[in-house]
Amino acid sequence: MAKTSQKVSLKIGEREFEITIKDKEKEEYKNVIESIRSNIAQANSFESSTKILKEGIELFLGEGSFEQVLEDCEHNILNTMNALFRILEVVENVIYPVEVFTELDEENEVLPD
Repeated sequence: MAKTSQKVSLKIGEREFEITIKDKEKEEYKNVIESIRSNIAQANSFESSTKILKEGIELFLGEGSFEQVLEDCEHNILNTMNALFRILEVVENVIYPVEVFTELDEENEVLPD
């Protein structure tokens, strides 16, 4: 049976969060991540930045999670923003998988002297 979702764990402070990424929603995740990054870059006030952080964190970790993350980040907004970027990175690692090659092809093979 084909895998239809993937779960990833992320530790922020003392808490462990689990994010479930459904295969059928990967394209939507790509758009959401781009939107969050764009909105953060365009934020022009503390209030708008905090709103974007709250919405982004709760989108991936669930309702009420922003307060938990903020608490674990010692109520430091920069640390909380770093946590959001870590969340985005974890999700991106699932939706943009990196291929690892273990064998060299014949063109790149190193020959002995």
